Parts: sequence; structure tokens; C-alpha cells
Amino acid sequence: MPIEVDEARYAALEGAEKLLNTLLNNKDTGAEQHKLIKKVHPAHQVPIDPETVVAEARAAAKAELAERERKERDAMVEKKFQDDLNSYRLSDSNPNGFTDEGIEKIVGLMKDRTIPDVHAAVALWRQMHPVKPEPPSGYVPMGWNFGNADKDDEKKKLLLKDPDRFLDLEAREVFEEYRRMDRQ
Repeated sequence: MPIEVDEARYAALEGAEKLLNTLLNNKDTGAEQHKLIKKVHPAHQVPIDPETVVAEARAAAKAELAERERKERDAMVEKKFQDDLNSYRLSDSNPNGFTDEGIEKIVGLMKDRTIPDVHAAVALWRQMHPVKPEPPSGYVPMGWNFGNADKDDEKKKLLLKDPDRFLDLEAREVFEEYRRMDRQ
């Protein structure tokens, strides 16, 4: 059953349709109008806006690229840190290096004092914990070892025979040696 519409009503409906299509198809207002219609009529199908899709894809790609670059940068920093740390590790090529326990202590020092540089932390550690000198070997020679065996034998005999004369000769040699050093 057809509905009859007078000319004025028809012109008003046609104008409203034209206005609605203009609002929906305008790039500045279309997305907002579709959202408003979707609020009132949830079944409304919002057309896909290619600019929005491209913009969202671009933003997602940038975020993924930034995340990948951050991970690669972090991996490079971690690798350099481990390489620097391993250069101080005890090995055949580095007999004066640190054991695993020593490396852990250096890393702990770095964390405690917020030292970002491995080399600076190792230098600080070595300054705080200087290497103790090795004790002398158990072998101690029993002779006086003056150098020349014949002359030494004569000096030993003189020492045992006349200690005062021996001291006079030794003192004279020492004084002469100091005089020679002063001339140079």
C-alpha cells in the first residue's frame, strides 16, 4: 500500500537525506556521525575508512619497530657489558683475572654504587682490595754470597781471623762506592 506524501514533506525528506549523506561522506565529520549513529542504533555498519586503517597500521608498525630497536639496543648493551666483564674473568689468557665469585662481587659493587662502567668498577675494586704481595720462598741461601768466590773466601777468613780489620775494609769499600755514586 503506497503512502502518499505531499510535495512539501517530500522536499523536506529529500533535504534531510541530502544533509545526512553530506555529513556521513565528509572526511572531517563522517567518522563522528557514524559513531553517533552507532550509539543510537548498535546494528549500524560503519564503513571502513582507509585513512584511519592506514593511520592505525602506521602507528602499530612504528610501535613494533621502536620495540624491536629498543630490544636490539638493550641486547647490544648487554653483550658489551658481558664482554667487558668476561675480559676480567680468570682464564688461561688472563691468569690474574677474577673468579666467578669475584665477578659477582664486582657486579654487586656496580649495583650498590650505581657504577655503569665495568672498567671503573674493577679499578675501584682493585683499589679497595689491593693484591697482597707473595711471601718469600722457603729457600734462603746460607752463604754470604759476596760475588767472587776467591775474594769471598779471603774475606771470610779475614772475618773469622780479624773482625775489626774486616769491618775497616768493608767500610772503606762502602765509602768509595758512595763517592763514585756522587760523581755520577
